[in-house]
Amino acid sequence: MTIVTIVAVATIARTSSRNRRFPCRLVRLACLVRWRCSARAWRRALSGFELSYIFQYGSRLPFNVLTGSDRNFDTNVNDRPAGLGRNTGRGFDYASLDLRLSRRFRLGERLKLETIAEGFNVLNRANLQLPNNTFGTGSTPLPSFGRPTAADSPRQIQFGLRLDF
Repeated sequence: MTIVTIVAVATIARTSSRNRRFPCRLVRLACLVRWRCSARAWRRALSGFELSYIFQYGSRLPFNVLTGSDRNFDTNVNDRPAGLGRNTGRGFDYASLDLRLSRRFRLGERLKLETIAEGFNVLNRANLQLPNNTFGTGSTPLPSFGRPTAADSPRQIQFGLRLDF
């Protein structure tokens, strides 16, 4: 069995709106070539599979809290409430697991066929986008403040064939 693991971690400056404090990506490929089976036909049918996955996690993204009005009369509606700094709001974290199972078949001397099954976000986790950042002009926030505005894709599964000649 061959296993390859790659971990990539990156950090951006703290004041950036793209800052994730704990980004992580784990990629692994396992070639499942050795099966212990007494029958030769079973061994041949079950060998040669490749299983790989990508697991990604990102901590909550910061966002600017805005009033939704022009408090200082500069014709820009991007003013923050009094006492709040830049990127003080926190959004939602992100986690996703993608899987791929494939196997190659020889169809002669030059032809190879690969069957592929892939699943994206296989845990079907709701990865929410940045929340509504409009606080409002009063001392109590709007009812929609801090609520998600969208979500990433749900679970997706696809099958494919690849022919090498």
